[in-house]
Amino acid sequence: MYSTVRRPDGEVLLRLHGRVDFEIAADYRLVRAWTDPECKPEMLALLVVGNLVAMILALRGETVLHASAVEVDGRAIAFVAHSGMGKSTLAALACARGDGIPRERWLRAEQRQLERADIVAAVSPLLQERYAAYGREAALVPNGCDPDMYAAADSAPWSADVHLAGPIAGLMGHIGRRVDLALLEAVADTGCSFLLIGLWDPSYEPIRFPALVARPNVCWVGPKALAELPACMRIIDVGLTPYADSDLNRSSFPLKTLEYIAAGSGVVSRDVPTVSWLKTDHVTVARSPAEFTGAVRRQLMVPRSSSLVTHRRRVAEQHSWDRRAATLTELLELEAVPEPAAVAFDGGRLGGLGQGLPIR
Repeated sequence: MYSTVRRPDGEVLLRLHGRVDFEIAADYRLVRAWTDPECKPEMLALLVVGNLVAMILALRGETVLHASAVEVDGRAIAFVAHSGMGKSTLAALACARGDGIPRERWLRAEQRQLERADIVAAVSPLLQERYAAYGREAALVPNGCDPDMYAAADSAPWSADVHLAGPIAGLMGHIGRRVDLALLEAVADTGCSFLLIGLWDPSYEPIRFPALVARPNVCWVGPKALAELPACMRIIDVGLTPYADSDLNRSSFPLKTLEYIAAGSGVVSRDVPTVSWLKTDHVTVARSPAEFTGAVRRQLMVPRSSSLVTHRRRVAEQHSWDRRAATLTELLELEAVPEPAAVAFDGGRLGGLGQGLPIR
């Protein structure tokens, strides 16, 4: 649910009820936000790139479609529908079939954006090097994590749909082409308890993956809501980042690695540049299935002491989303806007922001 009003001075107020109030300047170039305490950074990011950007584009006279789109033979096909009708699923299936945006077009678009940008930030060291080859210096701003989300993980109730004996190795995240299934099979071959959390792409290994999760020492619980993750993560002693060796994975920053650490778990990861950049003893890097399974076995033998969990969470705090936001604020030379003393989320008018006029 959302509501909008335009003030006499031209400012537009967008309220996403129970989440955040956005105050958009009359020239649409400045936005101030007041968030509800329950609104997590991940949700706020989605609201910014979705609802807020769509609103600003509409205010500027652009046509905004609630859609997903792919390119086929040089033509765009858009799937326009209400939420939950399958737009993203159709687009993902089309891309899995081979349709989508050609690589050359992505490269041209990337070059144009680099030329237009005043400041460039990269999520990984490999992207920094890539942009340097284009003659652009990029600041490194990796992904972060939400340590507070897992602060009480040890006291969360045991997930009712997990029936495994400890210690447990676990994978959290989407199970598709970015994952090296051979690494998962090698871990299962050791006989250790193995928990899988996340959505499986049925087009990815339609025979081998069902065979993997049918093993008695493997438990796949499917995707979990954000609020359910602490209960699942508390029983993972060793978190896995079993990425396939690909350009995409080498250029990315795996969120799951930091979330494992925030939950107090040890980590075994495929060797990707961003994991090496973390420079922490709490992540063991492996380059082959044999190294990977050996590292998992050794990590499973490490007692999950309270002091070790505390130290891991302190490492995660150094990479929180708040820290990343502070880096971006400094990079963009922005000043932090103090939050108002109180903002009422009563489902009525935008509390404390003045009388509004409906947008026509």
